[in-house]
Amino acid sequence: MSWVIVKTFLSFALILFLMAVLFYALKKFYPNFSGSSQQGLIMRIYGKLQIQPRKSIYIVRVLNKVLVLGVSENSISVLSELNEPEMIRVLDEIYSSGVKKNGKFIISKKGGAV
Repeated sequence: MSWVIVKTFLSFALILFLMAVLFYALKKFYPNFSGSSQQGLIMRIYGKLQIQPRKSIYIVRVLNKVLVLGVSENSISVLSELNEPEMIRVLDEIYSSGVKKNGKFIISKKGGAV
């Protein structure tokens, strides 16, 4: 009886070990595997402006649209929607060349990232 319990435990430990090795390999060879959608092309958060402790405005890209979202504790509202490809291209350039400090981008007065 005790041999069955030991065998079951060892099988379970082996499965957990193999899963950990698989996740480590995926993270090492595919950095975007971590589940972060900010690096993907489907959705990207360009910026956040906190208005009050629980109220913020986000600029988000979803597919080929840029949305300005008002986010509060109880709701999310679309404030504006931008479909212009030129605007998306400019935001992508700023996002990709921006320097992050504490999760926020530092933009110079010339319009480029500092």
